[in-house]
Amino acid sequence: MLAPFLYLCGDAVEPAADHLRAIGIVMGAFGQVTVNDAMVGKYTSEEWRSRAYAVRYFVGFTAAGASGRPGGVALRAGRLRHHAACVRARCVCW
Repeated sequence: MLAPFLYLCGDAVEPAADHLRAIGIVMGAFGQVTVNDAMVGKYTSEEWRSRAYAVRYFVGFTAAGASGRPGGVALRAGRLRHHAACVRARCVCW
């Protein structure tokens, strides 16, 4: 669900269109979190459930923390347009 919104982000002439696409991305991300939590809860046994959640959140927060610095550097250097093109290319290949 996120790939089409990511592909289209950054191509709009009007900022309002990009804001609507960003809203779609955020809604999709929060929806995925809910579905993933439900799947972990359903398919893991009770004695392993807390460990599965711990690993899931540790990996997720570590990846989110690691991605913040490169994105900020790209934004300040003015390479955000190039980054958006790379994201769109990855979505097409995905």
